[in-house]
Amino acid sequence: MVTDHKQFWEKKILAWEEGRYGPPSEGRRLEDIANRTSASLRFRLDITRQLLGPFVEGMRVVEVGCGSGLLAEDILAMGAVSYTGYDIAEAAVARARKRIEKKGIEGKTCFEARG
Repeated sequence: MVTDHKQFWEKKILAWEEGRYGPPSEGRRLEDIANRTSASLRFRLDITRQLLGPFVEGMRVVEVGCGSGLLAEDILAMGAVSYTGYDIAEAAVARARKRIEKKGIEGKTCFEARG
């Protein structure tokens, strides 16, 4: 079976991020528990912040596979001059742009859908 990677991520990425990092949903208690106990997913974000923290001040940061830009705000807060995120999923890039616009830091960010 051949999978179209772009279509796969267009359908999955936002639900995946919401399940792992978003607020609990109604009527899906067992799924919410499984998502919240998946420490490896939260570890990914936490360790990335820790590892990049000492190195991003004054830098232009590029993230490939940025999803909906969950790290962008933190990277800028650590002192990066700019952040550019690329993802295969256009829906994720659209959400990233909205998230950053709400925070008022869109002038320092760029998100592109490629793939």
